[in-house]
Amino acid sequence: MLHRTSIRPYEEITILSLDSLASETKFQLFCKIKEKEDAHIILSDEKAEYKFASKDLDLEDIDVGDTILVFGQKEEDNINLEKLIKLNLDWSLLVKARTIEQL
Repeated sequence: MLHRTSIRPYEEITILSLDSLASETKFQLFCKIKEKEDAHIILSDEKAEYKFASKDLDLEDIDVGDTILVFGQKEEDNINLEKLIKLNLDWSLLVKARTIEQL
């Protein structure tokens, strides 16, 4: 019998809002790229926007408007992004699905 093993270094925490991140927490977060420049990116969800330095992030395949899954950690007042993964999802459909899921 085959068993599928999955290692999740960020636990199973998936949060839709940037505002709801607690201190000293590793997280997974669905959001979209609102703005992308050489030195920074702006991530947005339905409730908030945050600006991050992009010097250590791989952003070659990611464009403005893309839906992404972000892995990171919040430490006191700083949110550190560790990895961004581009998703082939429509943002409005994702938001509707998450809203229905919470009912």
